Amino acid sequence: NRAVVVNADDVAGIGFVDVAAVGGEEGQRVGDLDFLAEAHVQHLHAIPNMSDVDFFAENSGSMHMDRPFKIGYFGAFGMANNTSFILQLARECKKKELDIDFVLAGKGSEKKHVERMAKKHQLDNIKFTGHVNQAKIRDLMTEVDACITSFLKSPILQTNSPNKFFDGLAA
Repeated sequence: NRAVVVNADDVAGIGFVDVAAVGGEEGQRVGDLDFLAEAHVQHLHAIPNMSDVDFFAENSGSMHMDRPFKIGYFGAFGMANNTSFILQLARECKKKELDIDFVLAGKGSEKKHVERMAKKHQLDNIKFTGHVNQAKIRDLMTEVDACITSFLKSPILQTNSPNKFFDGLAA
């Protein structure tokens, strides 16, 4: 790892990187400028994966007790996102007559399939909004009571850092 990082023209990491590989201490944040100076690494860049808390504070909401509980999914509809899991949740909620609705926003290669399956199984407890901008996501996140992040169970995805997870916490 060290040779790859030291000999690379540019290295970027999201949030945390194995800084021990370039002379830092285990668990040390990449964005720690003191570490960068000590290691003499000029080409290591940290891309923070966090949410703009101030952006989401503009529309901070509260639970709405006068309507069904709403769960939101905001993100990609790709193979790795396992959005069919959300369909399974919606089916179970409907089967058990739970007053829970789902709001799904995003785009991707699996979106049409997910929409077809929701229609096939008559999942009227799911609303698809389509792809929306960040301001609309903020609005939608204040309308839901919980956000869900879904990924396939795969070793390569165990270290992912989904930005919509952090946005959901901020909202």
